[in-house]
Amino acid sequence: MRDQNHPLKLVIYLFIAFSFLFLSSKCKKEPQYQQPQLPLETQTGAGTFGCLVNGKVWLTTDYFVDNPSIDFLGIYTDRTGYDENGKTIKQSIGMLIEGQKIKVGKYYLDTLTRKAWLSDVITNCGLETRIDTNNFLVISKYDLVNRIISGRFQFTTLPPLQDTCSQKIITKGLFDLKL
Repeated sequence: MRDQNHPLKLVIYLFIAFSFLFLSSKCKKEPQYQQPQLPLETQTGAGTFGCLVNGKVWLTTDYFVDNPSIDFLGIYTDRTGYDENGKTIKQSIGMLIEGQKIKVGKYYLDTLTRKAWLSDVITNCGLETRIDTNNFLVISKYDLVNRIISGRFQFTTLPPLQDTCSQKIITKGLFDLKL
């Protein structure tokens, strides 16, 4: 005798098979732009440098620490690439302390020998700190044996008089660099 439920069994088996295939397939999502994040505050010589420039994340791993000695420290960074709108970026941030004993502590960036700057090659803007007690560099680790310097910074740059460049406010700056 023939099984009269044969067509129904086939439909049930096909339904189960298609359900399994449907449930096991993954939906592909379009890649989304990931907003860059500031690095964590570390003291291991991780080679990280980041800050907010007018509220936008500014990151680089391209840096140079110049002549870390008893009375001189220069930290220079470069950032080249594209922003989220595809515009070319070629900027640098630097900080300089000279004529003062370098050690763990807070340094106000308010003179010609203790200053910070942001330069932008694309807009031809060179902006430096002026006298302002909110401009500072904090060295939280200065280890000449293991060749590590780490800390935090913030500053506001102003253009030279009669310049068309606009000020830049640098906040939440963090660095953890090898000397």
